[in-house]
Amino acid sequence: MNYVAAMLVRDTRIEKGISLEELSYGICTRSYLSKIESGKVRMSYCLAEALFYRLGMMVPDGIIAVKKSDRRRYNIKGEISAKISSGNNDINELLEEYATCAKRMNKLEEQFYYGHKAILISTKNEYLQKRLEKLIEVLHITMPDYELKSDLKGKLLTHEEIMLLTNISITVFRIYESKNEQNFRNIAYSLVNFLIDYQGKMFVNNLERTNFARLKYRLAFFEGLERNFESALQCNRDSIIESVYTKKIMTFIFGEFDRGSFLAELGKIEEAKNYWQRAIIFSYSIGIGYLADKVIPQIKDEFGYEFKKEDFNC
Repeated sequence: MNYVAAMLVRDTRIEKGISLEELSYGICTRSYLSKIESGKVRMSYCLAEALFYRLGMMVPDGIIAVKKSDRRRYNIKGEISAKISSGNNDINELLEEYATCAKRMNKLEEQFYYGHKAILISTKNEYLQKRLEKLIEVLHITMPDYELKSDLKGKLLTHEEIMLLTNISITVFRIYESKNEQNFRNIAYSLVNFLIDYQGKMFVNNLERTNFARLKYRLAFFEGLERNFESALQCNRDSIIESVYTKKIMTFIFGEFDRGSFLAELGKIEEAKNYWQRAIIFSYSIGIGYLADKVIPQIKDEFGYEFKKEDFNC
């Protein structure tokens, strides 16, 4: 089975015009990848995931055997990813089990472990710099030359690298919001657009569509701050569509609230009311009415339109 996987990596790499150096960068040596492709060494499932992902594929079912000693770690990784995908960040216990349930972690497993530890760092203003530094430190495990202003065009990325870059972009954006420093604005804008373009071309699995929805939401919000409301509406539309597809209800609700605000800024208050109303109804119906209670007075203050809780039978 491993030999079939090796041939698939080699044939796909050659078909896409990707060099050994480009595919192996940061995750293994060029010579080691060459040995894998020629069948001289077996690749672990962890390495196979990274290689196939950079090729825009998932590891085909049954093509790589997971060693018995690694199976528990592999299963825990799936549990962690499922929790994150559903918006549940209560993963500390699973992370510790992931780190200790099998033999010493390799560099890719360390990146998964420390990357998720970094994501759990608070996004409150006073922790943003620490969070950013940790995310970059973990990214350096496989991308040692990465800097905030790096040109990523043409780079091949693993799932973990995309996850880290997505969180770096969000953290930089929040630093910009808190400090209003132009250099952070430019970095955030450039990185978010790169990730949207990259992921828009390769929805390998549902996690990518989830990230795409989050990134489009973030870019819409960003464009709104810049008062580019037509552009914000387009990004917002894409975010809402993907949030429905991936069943990310919170991204959907926030998107509906924002869409109403963008339309109101363009003077389309009657159309805006429909989106606000839908978001409010969803909020109350799924038990997060506190969100609507917070947004309703903001709508009145900013746009002069008053909703009353009793208007909604929720």
